[in-house]
Amino acid sequence: MKTIFILLTFLVIQISTEEIHHLRGRRSSTCASRPYNPNYRICCQGNILTLPSGKASTSSCCGAKSYAINYRICCAGRILGLPSQNASSSSCCGTKAYNLNYHKCCRGKIIPRRQSC
Repeated sequence: MKTIFILLTFLVIQISTEEIHHLRGRRSSTCASRPYNPNYRICCQGNILTLPSGKASTSSCCGAKSYAINYRICCAGRILGLPSQNASSSSCCGTKAYNLNYHKCCRGKIIPRRQSC
């Protein structure tokens, strides 16, 4: 019983009042057996992290780290800045990011889009 009390005290310290309200009845998830509110946090490989963009719909994981998909891209476990203004025109070639409008990935190398592999 004492262990449960200590665990609950620890969880209350880690989350805000709004999150406690949501965890009591609305939307909750678990991350490595620990409860969290996906409206305020994201679970990345067992780590509960703050949503980097403030919204679940524009946040994602890159390994054990979180990032805002509107401004960053995850390439082979590395978080990089978007090479273009638009996430949909950005892609990865190995560990590097590139703009799909001007380049393509050919056997692990970024080359001009019109160039043949």
